[in-house]
Amino acid sequence: MEVAQSRLMSTKKITMDSTLRLWWGLLVEHQIELPLIVIASIIMGDILRIPLAGKFLRIQYRVPGEEGLYMGGTDDIYFVAFWVVVFTFVRASIMEYVLTPIAKYGGIRNSRSQHKFLEQSWLLLYYGVSWTFGFYIIYNSPFWMKTSYFWIDYPHKAIPHLSKWYYLVQTGFWLQQFFVLHAEKRRDDYPQMVIHHVVTSLLLVCSYMTYFTRIGIAVLCMMDSADIVLALAKCLRYLHYQKLCDYTFGCFVIAWAYTRHYLFFLIMWSIWKEADVYLVIDCRPSQGFFVCRQIQYFFLTLFVVLQGLMLFWFGQIVKVIWRVLQGSNAADCRSESESEMTECKQM
Repeated sequence: MEVAQSRLMSTKKITMDSTLRLWWGLLVEHQIELPLIVIASIIMGDILRIPLAGKFLRIQYRVPGEEGLYMGGTDDIYFVAFWVVVFTFVRASIMEYVLTPIAKYGGIRNSRSQHKFLEQSWLLLYYGVSWTFGFYIIYNSPFWMKTSYFWIDYPHKAIPHLSKWYYLVQTGFWLQQFFVLHAEKRRDDYPQMVIHHVVTSLLLVCSYMTYFTRIGIAVLCMMDSADIVLALAKCLRYLHYQKLCDYTFGCFVIAWAYTRHYLFFLIMWSIWKEADVYLVIDCRPSQGFFVCRQIQYFFLTLFVVLQGLMLFWFGQIVKVIWRVLQGSNAADCRSESESEMTECKQM
């Protein structure tokens, strides 16, 4: 009897695993069609005035009597989920119908190099747009060049429409990156990328819930600046503009060191020191006041983990710089296999 039950349970598990693999395979193979069906269904639902559909499409919790200011709430989950689907559709569509012809026109024939070019071109496009929005928000905000305004007038419960839209869309992007990470061929630095995505997503969600969006926007914009230059350098390499790639890579190294180590450290220092200067350390969640040692240490721990990953990657970048000084070409080989490393040195 026990043997029969064991066989039955094993059969059910195999069937479930097969079903999950089937659905996962369908989603990976149809990253344009399936998300498009979901998006079209939500838009149709909104046209038919189904209340739930509108939550996926529009920012919720407008502050009464305050033009353009919005609070946060649980219904924001719908908006974030919608953008996870949108990014899946937009990424696959742009790579297929826009970037693939560009890659072919640029003479990229090798399928692996072509796919990597598509990935980096998409990231160049996304980070360029994302950084533009982030920089605009910061430049027109009180905390432009003033970390003290991370804390002055805290808690910042009500934020402008654009700031909230930007924050939720960025959250959707980073959650969608988990799908990309597992749908694409596994990178050599897969464990580090998983940790990076988990920490980034935690920082976004937790900072939103505790009204530290000013710090979050500053970090997002700061991170995007170096990613733009890196993606551009990689695209130039795949297009065989090696000299231009080398110069761009040099700019990337400067941007990385300045933003991800110097500016990032200033934000960590602000969390560690300036919070005590401008606020009373007293956690009152019912009043939306989340400034206490436990939360302070929680965020600092996530920042330290993120900084550790960036130092690890910077070590890989230094190796590339050393090869350049020895006469090789610049190539970011942080996630390349051994055979690809050889190709990087040769290109």
